[in-house]
Amino acid sequence: KKVYAVAISSSTHHVYTCGHGYIKVWDESALHALSKAPQAQLDLQDHQNCVLACKLFPDEQCLITGGLSRSLTLWDL
Repeated sequence: KKVYAVAISSSTHHVYTCGHGYIKVWDESALHALSKAPQAQLDLQDHQNCVLACKLFPDEQCLITGGLSRSLTLWDL
């Protein structure tokens, strides 16, 4: 799947990737493991939207996304 946007949390060490109909949450340490392919910890489906942008709030408790639907979605983390 294509990735259109990425946000990285410095406090929780999570990486958020966004694309066509999805937002995935990854454990940053798992991305560095060479022994196996990383698995997303959480796969949020947003079938109505091709997500083109994502941004963590300063407190890293919420993620805001936007895309082709011309709307914003606020995700509580």
